[in-house]
Amino acid sequence: MAEEKPAAENIALAARLNNAGLYLLFALVLLIPKTLALRHRRWRWNALRLLAGVVGALLLRAGVEGGAGRWAPLVGLLLLVLALLIRPAPTGPSLDAHKRRLGALVVVNGGLYAPAGEKPLPVRLFVAPERMRVVDEFLRTRLEIPFAEVRALHVLSASPPAAPAPTTLAAEDWVLLVEWAGGAARFSYQGHFAEHLARVAETTLRHQLRRELPVML
Repeated sequence: MAEEKPAAENIALAARLNNAGLYLLFALVLLIPKTLALRHRRWRWNALRLLAGVVGALLLRAGVEGGAGRWAPLVGLLLLVLALLIRPAPTGPSLDAHKRRLGALVVVNGGLYAPAGEKPLPVRLFVAPERMRVVDEFLRTRLEIPFAEVRALHVLSASPPAAPAPTTLAAEDWVLLVEWAGGAARFSYQGHFAEHLARVAETTLRHQLRRELPVML
C-alpha cells in the first residue's frame, strides 16, 4: 500500500504537468502576435522560456518513468525545443540613435523603393543638411542623394488625367520622383494617406533644398 500511494501521486503529478504543458503550448500557438511582441521584452521572454523548459523537462522525465499520458513526452520535447531555440528578439540600434549617427535633421516616410534588381521594400528618408539617405527597415542605407546634384522633384498620381510623367507609372497610388545628376529614384505610396505622405516627403526635401541651394526647384 505504501508503494501504491507514491505511484498514484506520481501519476497525478504527471497528469497535471501534462495539462500545464498543453495549456502553455496552446497559449504560445494561439496568441502568436502577443507572443512575438513579448520577444522584444527580454527578461519576460527569458522567464517564459525558463518556465517552458522546466515543464518540458518534467514532462519528458514523467514520460520516461511511465505513468504519464502518451502525449506527455511529445509536449515536453516541443516545449524544450521552443525554450532552447526561440531566443529574445535582437535589439538593434534605435531609429533616433541611427538618425543622430547619420546627422539627419528629420526622418520621413519614403514609401516603397525598389533598388536595382530587387523587390520594392519599405524605406525611410533620412534628410541631412547636405544629402538624403534612403534607409530600409533594417537601418541599412540603400541610396544616397547629394542635394547639390538634385535637379527636380515630382509628386504624381498613378492615374492622372494628363500627367507629364517623366517615366511610365505602375499601378501605385502616388509617386515621389527624385531626379539628380546620377540618375532618378521613385518612391511609391499606397493607401488612403498616399498623397499626404508623398507630399510631406516632397515638402521636406524642397525645404532642405531651398536652404542648401541658391536656386530653388
